[in-house]
Amino acid sequence: MGKLEETVLELVKILIENILDMKKIMDFIHEVPFQELDIKELEIRKEAKEKEAVRCRELRDYLYEDFREGIISKEDYKELHDGYTEKRKKAEEAVRSIDQQISEVLESKSDKYHWLDYFAEHQNIQELTRTVAVELIDQILVYDKKHIEVRFNFDDCYQSLLRQIQSVGCDVNTGMDGRIEIQKREVV
Repeated sequence: MGKLEETVLELVKILIENILDMKKIMDFIHEVPFQELDIKELEIRKEAKEKEAVRCRELRDYLYEDFREGIISKEDYKELHDGYTEKRKKAEEAVRSIDQQISEVLESKSDKYHWLDYFAEHQNIQELTRTVAVELIDQILVYDKKHIEVRFNFDDCYQSLLRQIQSVGCDVNTGMDGRIEIQKREVV
């Protein structure tokens, strides 16, 4: 096994350990707080889209007054009216989509954390195989003999889960070796 392959294998092992630690935290906290956080995040997005739809309707209504008073031309009125109507429709569609996502979270149909299973499957990894590389690694960037960067699949999900763990009262620290430490914050 070459040096590059050994290094990448070690990074994969560290990430898998980190993910298994996060999975233990999730089991400890149970799924409920994460479900509540997911719903809270979706409700915030929904509220913003509802406000956007109302704002577009108001602006569209004001357009008619501006047109009647001769402030804008008929062509401008039509163009702006159509633009606000389209923007409102998109916002309303987004609200319906978010409602559907909330329902899925409540019914636990969401596969939001399914990606953890890909990593957990390889918890006893001893060698870097093509299958492991394809499932877990997005990119390997080699800058020189001593500097490489490994970009993993699901990194956005990993970062999001770290933020969620922090938001439920845990401190997340990364050591020099890349391993994360998750500790419950003490209440003062």
